[in-house]
Amino acid sequence: MFKDKLGLKIFLISFSSLFIEIMFIRWISTEIRVFAYVQNTVLISCFLGLGLGCFTSNRRSSLLKMLIPMAIVITLFASPFTRNLLDKWTQHLGSISNMVIWGIPTGSDFTSTGQLILGFLSILAVMALMVSVFIPPGRWLGLWLDQHPNTIVAYSINIAGSLAGIWVFVLACAAHWPPFLWVLIALASLGFLFSEEKNRTYSALAFVVTLLLAYPTSWNPSSIRSTWSNYQKLVLYKHDQKGRIWPGKYLVTVNNVGYQAMIDLSPDNLKARPDIFPQEWHGYSQYDLPTLIVPEANRVLIVGAGSGNDVAGAIRGGAKHVVAVEIDDVIVSMGKQFHPENPYAHPNVDVVVDDARAYFSRATDTFDLIIFGLLDSHTTGSMTNARLDHYVYTEESLIKAKKLLANNGVMVLSFEAEKPYIADRIMTMLTKAFHQAPIAFRVPASPSGWGGVMFITGDNDRIQESLANNPKLRALIADWQARFPLEITGETPTTTDDWPYLYLERPTIPNLYYIFSLALLILFFVFSKLNQTPIDFRAWTKSHWHFFFLGAGFLLLEVQNISRAVIILGSTWLVNAVIISGILAMILLSNLVVAKLQTIKLRPVYAGLIASCVFLYFFDLSVIGAYSFATKCVLAGLITTLPIFFSGIIFIESFRHEARKDVALGANLFGSLIGGLTQAISFLVGTKALLLLVTLWYLASLIVRPRVP
Repeated sequence: MFKDKLGLKIFLISFSSLFIEIMFIRWISTEIRVFAYVQNTVLISCFLGLGLGCFTSNRRSSLLKMLIPMAIVITLFASPFTRNLLDKWTQHLGSISNMVIWGIPTGSDFTSTGQLILGFLSILAVMALMVSVFIPPGRWLGLWLDQHPNTIVAYSINIAGSLAGIWVFVLACAAHWPPFLWVLIALASLGFLFSEEKNRTYSALAFVVTLLLAYPTSWNPSSIRSTWSNYQKLVLYKHDQKGRIWPGKYLVTVNNVGYQAMIDLSPDNLKARPDIFPQEWHGYSQYDLPTLIVPEANRVLIVGAGSGNDVAGAIRGGAKHVVAVEIDDVIVSMGKQFHPENPYAHPNVDVVVDDARAYFSRATDTFDLIIFGLLDSHTTGSMTNARLDHYVYTEESLIKAKKLLANNGVMVLSFEAEKPYIADRIMTMLTKAFHQAPIAFRVPASPSGWGGVMFITGDNDRIQESLANNPKLRALIADWQARFPLEITGETPTTTDDWPYLYLERPTIPNLYYIFSLALLILFFVFSKLNQTPIDFRAWTKSHWHFFFLGAGFLLLEVQNISRAVIILGSTWLVNAVIISGILAMILLSNLVVAKLQTIKLRPVYAGLIASCVFLYFFDLSVIGAYSFATKCVLAGLITTLPIFFSGIIFIESFRHEARKDVALGANLFGSLIGGLTQAISFLVGTKALLLLVTLWYLASLIVRPRVP
């Protein structure tokens, strides 16, 4: 592959750019939570930097100019004080969001104008640092692509380097490596750039300082355990022995927010602490309620099993066999090691590390009792608008779960509904799925649990019989319904696989997206001015716009494919890698086709591109849901990336005729930026309709395509 030094440099800069980009997407979204709810912002900021770099590739770049802003970003995360302060400032923006953000109260009454300005300036500064990091690699990439004698080979090396960057980061996450090691890999991949530096002493010093700053970001000395799992940052703390709530037990935080306390509700502990657990309520915690409805169940399924509280409750209730499904293996390991009741070690418990939705699709057994634990509402590390639990709480998902119930089975679903419309939505969906209204009530927070809204549905005769035989439980539920009434109107739109946005009341683009889009617009003009970038859209040629529209279609198709693949593969860490790898593999295949053929007529290729987009619009990916996971990965990767094969041929055929490869790539990256922003339209019309917009982007690239000799 590398017949000369130039090819190796293209590979390494492509590797490091993709690796650092994904590292930022995950790291910044974890430490500054408001970014987690507008995932594309980090991606688009990186693309803006790369695009500006490509447009100014004729200017000298410097490794030092890349390392300094990177070191500043890391410095913000190195100290708990600066990290928490920055997160607090940016949360002011979350308080005016019309989208529920876990742990942040919404409503303008909570935030002053000054705090909003402070929050906006904070995100603007972080985004500016990200843009600054990626301008130098953009310049090197544009310059070296221009210098390479074979365009197809150079672009193929660029794609191969990007593919390698993705998989190295995926493997690092799979190994649960902390950010310190991510930074070490990133810096090592940039080491070859020392040969490009005039002042190597300062660059070497910046290397060392950046690495040293990254070291304290990976550990928390006040915790028992701190781990970066495939999905999130998990920290385990021991509670204050003197505290009245959950004394001497453990607390798991997810992305710096409380997630679950490991509570000892064993009979012996309840008797030993009557000051905390009144005797009259022994056996009536939120974790005991499901098995009070279905005592001594033969088979119990628990999704969102977490650290084991629900599993412990099922065991106390006499369950003969429990299948515990939890997506995060680190949370399971914490439960196995630290939960005081040690539920995962019980011989009647089988642990399945998987996404709940994926398990619903492949499970064949039936269950007497299905329990939805308090699945978290934290975001994924993906580039889509989805959160980990989005596709679990849709009409289609609940219907799949219902099919796993035995003839007289019961489903108990718990959810921390921070807004009334969320409870209303879940109530409506369960009513539609079971053709009957569930029993719904809010369990208050207590020493026995954090509470939440609980829905009970399924075999109504069995439910009513259990309540009739347990007057205490019936009275308790009636008391909660009277003291904590739910606002059930039945008017909240339900969520579907096409519109899975559980935390939006109605189809609308969240306020945060407008705020972040304004920040990106400001950064575009500021950095264009600072870098004296020759970007005058009025002076753009057809060629510029051709590559711009190809980029817009490409990135929008990429994020749309990830959203659809989640339905059959689950919200697992492999989904991003599978889809993005499939896309890059298709691009390499496109390059091979163009390299083998002497001449290519692009109109038939465009016909294939549009036809494949239309095919994807009508194709239901769920038809391959019954296959093995490996088979689903291959099929999903091939089917969803089919349009990329055609668009890849169009891109490389056009690209190789361009005199200024750097400018063409810059226009393409700016198009990707816009394509990423337009993903927000899915909040209005659903994810499937994005394919229509993808088709329009590609048609626009056809209309403006210049004639080549």
